[in-house]
Amino acid sequence: MDGDEAEEKDSSLDTSINLKTLYFGKHYKLDKKKYIYELGEVFTFEDKQFVVVVK
Repeated sequence: MDGDEAEEKDSSLDTSINLKTLYFGKHYKLDKKKYIYELGEVFTFEDKQFVVVVK
């Protein structure tokens, strides 16, 4: 253990990726032809982040 377990999770980091509607979060619409590339460019995992992927 390194002690980070005691820190609270920051819910503001939580996000969703909807592959059906191509929305990243609530406001960013991904391009239908380049969404995989776009996600690679704009998305990085943060420590203690919760990500929901809907297909």
